[in-house]
Amino acid sequence: MPSRTSYAFHSPLESFPAFLKRNWKPAALFGGVFVAASLTAIFSVDPAFFYPRLQTDPLRYLLKAIALIET
Repeated sequence: MPSRTSYAFHSPLESFPAFLKRNWKPAALFGGVFVAASLTAIFSVDPAFFYPRLQTDPLRYLLKAIALIET
């Protein structure tokens, strides 16, 4: 008997859209919490990352990255 891949075995069981339709609440909760946590981390590091004047100054990005690593 030839071995089948995991995808080939599980694909006839339930499609991904059907899975999401059945589990939309946990997926939305997890996705929302993940997005909120990611945005909180990004904006709490230092808003200076988003200043347009820093786009041409690599030294400031290096200093901000070092500050992020040290926190």
